[in-house]
Amino acid sequence: MDNITLSEETGTVPTSVPDTAQNQVRLTDIEVTDENMALNIIVSFLGVAQQRGTFSIAESAKIYECIQKFISKPANSSA
Repeated sequence: MDNITLSEETGTVPTSVPDTAQNQVRLTDIEVTDENMALNIIVSFLGVAQQRGTFSIAESAKIYECIQKFISKPANSSA
């Protein structure tokens, strides 16, 4: 699952190099091509809302817990 990384203030995602403002796309301009993309965009909007102080600490913790269910964990090669 590809994760979308937000810029901190604008609600945009970098398309390649994170430190160039020219390579950022607004979340509202991203084409929703499948369910995975839709979920990633929703999670990105939740991140923007959190940065704006929308949620309480308890709500943020629950949202984080839910998001972690969708993030793939690397396989442990030593197990």
